[in-house]
Amino acid sequence: MYARGDDWADVAHWAIEDGSAHLYHHPGGYWQLDYRDQDGTEVLDYYDGGYTSGSADYLAELEGDVWWSTGNYLTFSYTDGTEEPLPTPDTFAIAEQIEVSGHVDAAYNGIYYRLEDWNDHAHFALADRSAHLFHLDSGEGYWQLDWRE
Repeated sequence: MYARGDDWADVAHWAIEDGSAHLYHHPGGYWQLDYRDQDGTEVLDYYDGGYTSGSADYLAELEGDVWWSTGNYLTFSYTDGTEEPLPTPDTFAIAEQIEVSGHVDAAYNGIYYRLEDWNDHAHFALADRSAHLFHLDSGEGYWQLDWRE
């Protein structure tokens, strides 16, 4: 059960007693669930691994330094899989790869391999599938990192 906690940056905040999950109202106008504690001076929208707005064109959107909802820039580096072939964990075939670095949660840093599309959009995952990079189409669309399959 969530209990009312100290406000974060003057917005409502609730937490499970052991601090393992938080419910808060983001200044952007929506409610957010997340497992990370925040210092209360500002409210970051992690949406787990975070997101950035953009089209489904990952070659254009995910290259170099990209502002992320975690409040910092992530660095993306794309490889088409032909210059330095590394097999995907599922097929052991050459595949497109995107390396992600600079995330505040180190579990999201690493090489993401192009796997099966999700909802007709590109989907990449770490070799152990512990994190996913994918595009969601909701109006302008956005790229998201998440740990859920």
